Amino acid sequence: MQKDDRLDLRDYLHIIKKKIMVIITITFLTTLIGGIYSFYVLKPTYYSSMSVIIGKTVSVDGNISMDINDVTMYVKALETYIQIAKSEDVAEGARGILGDRYSSGQLMGMLSVGAQSNTQIMNITVQAGNEEEAKEIVLAITQSFKENAEKLIPNGNIKIFQNPRSFQDSVNKIKIILYSFILGLLISITLVFLLDFLDNTIKTKEEVEKFIGLPVIGLIPKITEKVYLIVKSNPSSIAAEGFRTLRTNIQYSSIDKKIRTIVVTSAGQGEGKTQVSGNLALTMANLEKKTIIIDCDMRRPNVHRKFRISNEIGLSDILSEQAEFEEVVHSYDKHLCVIPSGPMPPNPAEMLNSIKMKFFIEKLKNDFDYIILDTPPVIPVTDAQVIANEADGVILVVASNEADKDAVVRAKELLLKVRANILGVVLNKIEFSKGKGYWYNYEYYYSYGSSNKHKNTKSKRLKQKSI
Repeated sequence: MQKDDRLDLRDYLHIIKKKIMVIITITFLTTLIGGIYSFYVLKPTYYSSMSVIIGKTVSVDGNISMDINDVTMYVKALETYIQIAKSEDVAEGARGILGDRYSSGQLMGMLSVGAQSNTQIMNITVQAGNEEEAKEIVLAITQSFKENAEKLIPNGNIKIFQNPRSFQDSVNKIKIILYSFILGLLISITLVFLLDFLDNTIKTKEEVEKFIGLPVIGLIPKITEKVYLIVKSNPSSIAAEGFRTLRTNIQYSSIDKKIRTIVVTSAGQGEGKTQVSGNLALTMANLEKKTIIIDCDMRRPNVHRKFRISNEIGLSDILSEQAEFEEVVHSYDKHLCVIPSGPMPPNPAEMLNSIKMKFFIEKLKNDFDYIILDTPPVIPVTDAQVIANEADGVILVVASNEADKDAVVRAKELLLKVRANILGVVLNKIEFSKGKGYWYNYEYYYSYGSSNKHKNTKSKRLKQKSI
């Protein structure tokens, strides 16, 4: 699925806000590196320069030769002398003067030669690590240049008219730090947008509605507590409130038909479908509604772990007529019963699609108000599909920042292919920010339609958390 490229300013700001710590960290590190480099690594550079004047050519009798094309001659002469000054012969001569302390290649690398505009003056400049070294080298090169030039052009007229002038190229440390800051900012923002573009996971309620095209009927935050049944262990938590809101949305999701048998599934593994189904069953039971949760995931059963019951016998034994209902059912409390999956059969999909399974579900409707069916993920196996069209509704659990958009769309298509009634999406494992605005939106979502008393209690608790 292609990403929607119609992003507005709010989308960009949201991406930046979400990854602000990445931007700050990268920008800080590049600025720090720039500061260390400018103050402790970068050494000052010294330059020493000498000026040579190239006069008119001296004739054999000692007179200055005259030519009507003097200007052209000066330009050509200067260029010739510049090339002589840059030659390896001049560098070799300077190396001899300096006592072979430098190679000719090193000396040529330190040297720069140029002419002053509209003059007959040629500048010889040397770059070195300290002032005295630069002076010594420029003197040697200038002397070698004069000697070589006079050999090549005997009647030339070369005069050194200025002693070495030295200066330091002062490094603008503040400028380096500023450039480092700007570079870090650009790199970090570019990286953040690139990663966001490459990230195909679903993160928010808006993305579910935008990319998947299904309503969000539940928002469940990431549960950091080491408990699975948060509705029982911490009923006043935001997660527990999320499951109660999910229950309410399911109850009012259909006007014409009451939703009693509910399949809970996901696109892939590890998205928290069993946690959702278990807590949903508890919220139903808390209304004093007779509820039963059945582990239909015979390949990787997990319900028995959440409710801490045995999985020696279960649904597979009932469907294979090796055990009766009374032998496998566990009473968790007065209004909630649990049936584990039991041993894994050789043909889980066929067993779930059997007439016995359909009759079993119909029989349970006589004794229970709600039947929660925890099934395997949709994409890896067909188990969820074969039972989904027999249920009154299907809940698709999507893990925030984990579920791939394409996978969720594929799961939706597979469910619709068997004419399943998809009630909506439960966005699970949401990492809520502690910003005031987000807490307000969350509070509004969970207080809408509730009683005033409950609204006030919830509002106070959320305000305390957002401080």
